[in-house]
Amino acid sequence: MKPLDMTTDFDGWFDTMMTMAKNDPEAFELLRVQMINNVIDEAPEDNRRRLIGLQWRVDQERRLARTPLAACIRISNMMWESVTGENGLLEQLNQLSMRRQF
Repeated sequence: MKPLDMTTDFDGWFDTMMTMAKNDPEAFELLRVQMINNVIDEAPEDNRRRLIGLQWRVDQERRLARTPLAACIRISNMMWESVTGENGLLEQLNQLSMRRQF
């Protein structure tokens, strides 16, 4: 199979992935895992362990969900928690902004 390049043709890439998910879910799942692992493998060494742990958490949320939509909502909630939750991105940005003011 020709590698999919979402950087130059996102619409084509998305359509291909959607068609694959509908018509050949097993191949889609294999490609999905391969793409995730490629991103993790290409990350700087000191980030890989955290990325592996994060992907494990995402996979667990998917397994616990009863439907794909429920999985999407659970993962979306995880992302929002990392932005707005305790010690999240928003808090870190506010602290950085406060330091710059003084």
